[in-house]
Amino acid sequence: MAAKKTTPKEIGEALGYIVEHMATKDDIADIRKAMATKADVRAIVHDELAPIRSELKSIRSDLDDLMGQFENVPGYQRKSTTRLSASRRSKSTSASTRKSPPNRHH
Repeated sequence: MAAKKTTPKEIGEALGYIVEHMATKDDIADIRKAMATKADVRAIVHDELAPIRSELKSIRSDLDDLMGQFENVPGYQRKSTTRLSASRRSKSTSASTRKSPPNRHH
């Protein structure tokens, strides 16, 4: 069976449809003006995370205060405090130097 040949009229109709529906340079320029830039997104994320960072800092401070009080409890082993503090410091340091959030699947 031979393939059907496309007529010039069909090609013209296809091209007309494409031209009618494709985006122009002006359309693309308008979209780019309305889009948020990387800097915009970074600023938004920074602003949105600021209260969370503040709350986390407060929680860490409260935890440090509680750990200081707990050290005065008879029978408490100092060794575990050192491990916990060192572990928390390590996590807090790595979190503050991390450039992107961890990939979390929910």
